[in-house]
Amino acid sequence: MLFSTFTLEKTLLYYKGGEFVAQGPWRHRRMYHKGDYEIILCIKGPIYLQINDQRYTLKPHEVLIVPPFTTFYGYQDSQDAVDFYWLHFFSQHKEDAFNSDEDEMTAEVKAKQNKKRKIFLPMYFKLHDYEEATIP
Repeated sequence: MLFSTFTLEKTLLYYKGGEFVAQGPWRHRRMYHKGDYEIILCIKGPIYLQINDQRYTLKPHEVLIVPPFTTFYGYQDSQDAVDFYWLHFFSQHKEDAFNSDEDEMTAEVKAKQNKKRKIFLPMYFKLHDYEEATIP
């Protein structure tokens, strides 16, 4: 699984965000991130996105983090209505991306082997506590 680290020594900088709603058929236009990250939280889908060579099918309550300096786009039309939250932000550090097993990552964090103040987020995951995370 691909993870990204975010250093907590300096704050992440909010850039822009919102909610996007469209009736099908709809396909995400091609975009290039010029240094910013984007978090996409699918409310209604599926949404078909490709980042470089990797394809993702976002279903409701799934989250995708789009890293900076990457091109992404819709690789297929969503036939039904789509709804998602999107949020762009900048990090004040050069963050790392790496592959790791979820169990290994959990064990490392629990053992506090990493002394720096960092958070580790998978680049693609299901938000299990959706209602708490998206308080209306």
